[in-house]
Amino acid sequence: MDVQNKPLHIPLGEITPHKTFTEPGMIEHFIQTEFLLATPAKYLSKRAVYTLLELHPVQVIYSKRDGYNCIGGVRSFSIARNCLPPSDAIPVIHIDKMDSDAIVNHCLADIFLTTACLSIQSSESLYRYLQILPSTIKDQLLKPPCGTSQLARMLNVTRETVRKWKNKTVR
Repeated sequence: MDVQNKPLHIPLGEITPHKTFTEPGMIEHFIQTEFLLATPAKYLSKRAVYTLLELHPVQVIYSKRDGYNCIGGVRSFSIARNCLPPSDAIPVIHIDKMDSDAIVNHCLADIFLTTACLSIQSSESLYRYLQILPSTIKDQLLKPPCGTSQLARMLNVTRETVRKWKNKTVR
């Protein structure tokens, strides 16, 4: 099969999840993904969201009937939907000439491979990663101020938990 990829910029509001993500059995995963990503996403700067979209692009197909459908990069797509206005044009990869079975397989691979390979193991793991980032990078990626309370909300833990993690780091 000859698949052609073309980079484009499309207004976010013109992209919808492919029907594979909204079928029974899959819709629960899609909603859970949107819900789980909504909390940390609201603390990201617009610049961070665009960086994420460059690093992990949304992949779309186009049909006259359905318009643009996201078939890959669903996590990036979910974060963009939570953080950016629908009028913002986002970078996408337009995939051309893919049959319907390949599209479904692509959607399923996106869901399961990103979950298996790219999931953060725990909130504490993410906290540890944030601690090793240079402050200049942290300042670019997170909305100020990035204190204990904001970290706790972003990681969905209590402030006491964040303080406990900080104390572990100091020792």
